[in-house]
Amino acid sequence: MIFNIIFFPLFILAFVSLGSFFFEVIVKFTANNKPINQIDLGLTGFLGLFFTGLLNLTFNFFAPLNSPILLILIFIGIVLGVKILVEKRDFSQSLRFNSLFAVSVILAPLAGTMGVGYDGGLYHLPHQLWLRNESIVIGLANFHGRFGFGSLLEYISSPLWLGNNFILLSYLQVSFLVFFSAFLINQVIDFQGRSLTLSIGIIVSLLSLPLRDYVLQGYTYTDLPAGISFASTFLYGWTILNKQNQVFRNEYLLLFILGLSAFFYKSSCVLIALWCLFVVMYRIFYHKKGDTLYECINAARLPLFILAIWIFKNLIMTGCLLYPASSSCLNLDWSSYSNALNDSNWITAWARHPSSGLYSLEDSSWFLSWWLPHYSNLIKRLTVSGLIVGLFYLLIHPDFRSFSRLSGNEAV
Repeated sequence: MIFNIIFFPLFILAFVSLGSFFFEVIVKFTANNKPINQIDLGLTGFLGLFFTGLLNLTFNFFAPLNSPILLILIFIGIVLGVKILVEKRDFSQSLRFNSLFAVSVILAPLAGTMGVGYDGGLYHLPHQLWLRNESIVIGLANFHGRFGFGSLLEYISSPLWLGNNFILLSYLQVSFLVFFSAFLINQVIDFQGRSLTLSIGIIVSLLSLPLRDYVLQGYTYTDLPAGISFASTFLYGWTILNKQNQVFRNEYLLLFILGLSAFFYKSSCVLIALWCLFVVMYRIFYHKKGDTLYECINAARLPLFILAIWIFKNLIMTGCLLYPASSSCLNLDWSSYSNALNDSNWITAWARHPSSGLYSLEDSSWFLSWWLPHYSNLIKRLTVSGLIVGLFYLLIHPDFRSFSRLSGNEAV
């Protein structure tokens, strides 16, 4: 346990440093006249994870991920990130650093003891072994359909093997909890009204979930990273939505990258794009605080370029633009159309009624016979959570407090 309490916070610091370095790079790329000098440490950690995965993915086009050259590049990024953090040290950030450190220490025992997910040996670890030993393989999804999913988590995980010891994969999984907790704590520290309400709503909702089934699933699972990235994108978008003054290009860029990371961890998170689009349209056409479509388009250049790299990777490995959407498969010699169709059917059936075959694809009887009874308690807990959050929102919202005072004066 002592080992994990010492080394897990260092693991967290490494990705915060990488995030700081990568953010400095993309700020210069966007050439914004009003860059963000300090961003939330939780979001910085998410950036570190995302861009490490992107670096590994790009590197894999040319070489396997067990290459010492890649480790040297990552180490250089960590050193430069630490240098940036030291140069831009801000004493107002000390509480946030202390909070991040405290959460990492508290979760260190979990990071050292989390087991592998039940399908880790089925395809996650074998896929990582391919990434470690080979550069990108044309038509890899034909060997195993699940290799076609290619979550960004696999690219982050692959260089972290210590021989046959996977403790760093456990560290990686728990790091998402640490960065998300730091992000929520930051919202509480800033007390940004509606953002605080949403943060508390997310906390209450998480506490209402069965931890073993929804949070502590084991490493190699993509559900936790994808869900946390989805929630973080929503919360950051909510913060932008309610910002009283102009939203600058780098803030939109950060929103787009967070949304892209959720999609890269699990393709079903593509729905977050609708939220990002709503935030942009609301700010430009309704809020009207100086936000311009030009700034948003400029902010989207880098995310669109990254998305193009991701689609190109999909095309090489599966012959499809978005696996397992069989309609996106092209007529290529290595196209894994049949695997895509099969995986798509099984994923849909599993989401409706796990371990029950494909009957749920035939009609909607699965909803009343299994899904609703199985999730009824969860729905009740989330409903109660929503009511608690709604009450809290009314109590702290300035408009409601003003209305209450006005009503009280009229009564007198």
